[in-house]
Amino acid sequence: MTGPMPEDPRSSYSYFTDPAPVRITVPTGWWRLLPTTGADGARDVTAQLVRWPGETSTPAVIVTVARLSLWELEQTLRFPFPRAVHTTFAASPRRDALVFPGPSGGWQVAHGQLLLDVGLDQDERPWRASRVDLTGREPATYGRLLHTDPPLRTWQRDLYQVDVVGAGTDDGVYGSRHDGSRHNLTYRVWLGGDVVFAGDDVMIPAGWDPRSDDAVREVIGQVIYQQWDRRELSFAQQSFLDVHRECLALESVGLPPPYPAGTRVRVDSPGGMTATGTIRRPVVRGGRTTGYLWRPDVADLPGHPGHGHPGYLLRADAAQVRATLEGKDTAVDGPDGPMIIAFGATVAAVDDPRFARGKVLRALDEEGRLAYDIQPDDDLRACHRLHADDVIPLTGTAWPTVDRLLQARDAAHVPLIAGEILVTVREIAVMPAVDPPVANALVRHGLLSPDRVLDPDTPDPISAAYPDPSGLPGVSSLPDVFTLSDAVDPDGPPPPRFPEPPSEPPDPGIGPMGMDL
Repeated sequence: MTGPMPEDPRSSYSYFTDPAPVRITVPTGWWRLLPTTGADGARDVTAQLVRWPGETSTPAVIVTVARLSLWELEQTLRFPFPRAVHTTFAASPRRDALVFPGPSGGWQVAHGQLLLDVGLDQDERPWRASRVDLTGREPATYGRLLHTDPPLRTWQRDLYQVDVVGAGTDDGVYGSRHDGSRHNLTYRVWLGGDVVFAGDDVMIPAGWDPRSDDAVREVIGQVIYQQWDRRELSFAQQSFLDVHRECLALESVGLPPPYPAGTRVRVDSPGGMTATGTIRRPVVRGGRTTGYLWRPDVADLPGHPGHGHPGYLLRADAAQVRATLEGKDTAVDGPDGPMIIAFGATVAAVDDPRFARGKVLRALDEEGRLAYDIQPDDDLRACHRLHADDVIPLTGTAWPTVDRLLQARDAAHVPLIAGEILVTVREIAVMPAVDPPVANALVRHGLLSPDRVLDPDTPDPISAAYPDPSGLPGVSSLPDVFTLSDAVDPDGPPPPRFPEPPSEPPDPGIGPMGMDL
């Protein structure tokens, strides 16, 4: 699927006959990228924004900008280039003769510079349905190319986002400088949807995982602690460092225990399973932090007992808790993520121009391909059917059973249809081609549900087989890391299992935990 071209065929003709190796359409016109020769004779990149020609006009260059690399160009234009663009550009010879004459008048030159300083309008930036033409490749959309090659790791907090795009151990397109002890990372640092910093100059030890929290912190440190020459920074970069440097540092710092309220944590559970969430408050006994009350990320998913109940908290022993930069667990990624998402899940369109985000109404088998009926967020009366590879799952669900899922669908007036596939934590069901399609006709199969955080009420298969846990070979007990001991304590009994969040203190104070943050 590609975005619409201008209705005037002469506009389309100008685009299709452009010999630039990289062309990306935008509502105003198109961006053309060319490898060129810089003032010092070195290879650089020239980007030109060309306006769609009208009935009586020719294509007009709005702005021309030259940078040393595509990474520097991303910083200037504030939007990313997909990996395929980097690959095509690296293989393309210099094309100095193909550069269009730029704006010549003083006003036109000033207007182009203003666009770069203040920021491009939305009509001058590519969007998910923008057409991308690359030499030697079939046309594709901007959204599809970005979706095909996602970053190795993304960290996001409020307005900030850090992408570890690639490492020096890959095919050399994103990172190539590495030796026996270190390799480089390519990265992007975003603010509110704009690329502010991008590059390939972060070096990490060869033994580090480029997807790790340490790699993310190394990227952030490179940006906020480097001694920049402010004359070489754009207005957006200077503003970012002046306003956001300290806040970004605090958001990404690795805190030692004991952890204050609001800390993102990973909690270990028996059997090697883990869960992520946020600490609401520490549990202090005898002046020592023995555990934490925390809210798991999955408690916010439709179908979970904690959904809609902010007071739903779990307790964990301090030894099972460690700080993390991991993003919120939305139950769609990783080895435990579902192959099929269900009613109430949210998705983004890869490149469909009709909507950006929406809610899943149903999953179904459409002639052998998995498809979803999607209700757009901005038009609740519409319903679009897209194949699974045309959507990006954002948040999943935690419906425990098919019956519980059907109750929620009935309340939302979403009826069953033939070919549907319903997946919950404990069951999967398929609706055969029957008339009428009713719940009693569903073909159901049970699923193992071992995750007690995602499904806290699941039947325990081990307990069912061994009512006395001591009967398991080599196991004397099955510890519950989410429950503190009920032993008598001089500081009083333990708090209830799901207390309401504590109110904020009126002023910071000093206590057994130090500063109340």
